[in-house]
Amino acid sequence: MKGLYQLAKMVVDKKNPISEEIRTFFTAALYGMLCKYKNYAPLVCDLFLKTDIYMDNKPVKEILDDYEIDIEFEDEDTEDNITFAVSNPGHIFVYDKETDSIKYEKADPFIICSLKDATVSSLLNSFCHELNHIIKGEINGYSLHNIGKDYEYYIRTGLAHYVYLYKYDEDTLTEEQQFPYVDEAVNCIQTTEIMQDILKLKEFVDDPEMLEFLDTLDSKELAIDHGYDEIVKDFRGLWSIEEVKKAIEEGLIDGDIDHTINKFNKLLGDQYGFWKMNDIIDNLAYIYFGEEINE
Repeated sequence: MKGLYQLAKMVVDKKNPISEEIRTFFTAALYGMLCKYKNYAPLVCDLFLKTDIYMDNKPVKEILDDYEIDIEFEDEDTEDNITFAVSNPGHIFVYDKETDSIKYEKADPFIICSLKDATVSSLLNSFCHELNHIIKGEINGYSLHNIGKDYEYYIRTGLAHYVYLYKYDEDTLTEEQQFPYVDEAVNCIQTTEIMQDILKLKEFVDDPEMLEFLDTLDSKELAIDHGYDEIVKDFRGLWSIEEVKKAIEEGLIDGDIDHTINKFNKLLGDQYGFWKMNDIIDNLAYIYFGEEINE
């Protein structure tokens, strides 16, 4: 683990944070991600360096507006439910007038963090949650298919797929979401695990700045799953089964979702097991949040 910590420090130094406080924050976060994905350390480090990070003492919606960042974001903050961070993996599809076609463009991924009303612990959790999405959407994170004059393309952020179908003759674009709530449940639980790895830095680190930073963290707060609480609570029973956890995580970075689904189905002894589980999670989302998706 010491090697991963030294790697995290070295990479963060390359990003040139403006203050010691931010440097230790990023080092802790990157160390946690490397613990989770140590077999993909080069990918994790490269993505961290490429990711644009915006932090401001304003709500997320205002930060988006300030930087003129155009992404879909519904400002639904309430006293009990505040969005501290959002992200985008940088997969973009645009219409090319010259070729009369849709083409793919890659932009740098970004994370936006609101410091307003955030504690150090909640900010660390939110930042790692979003970075986790970006890491899991890097390999095979997009696809573009021609269907005659029509185009179908998707963007992946983990298990979640956002599938878009553009009909040329009708000039219409429809969106379909696959596995968004299962993906969020997995991402929330993984983030909690990452938080525990960060807290374990106290067992061997001797840097005064890092020890001071770790002392600002609330270990009880970081032991709780944050975001989509009701869904995660119901999903944790499955995640506690090691074979199920392994089946879900095994192909997640490479984006081999078919492998994940097939292995999950074999464990359950049901060829539709994953889909049935996904339907249950979607129904819970509708019950708890009043949200319904099109599939």
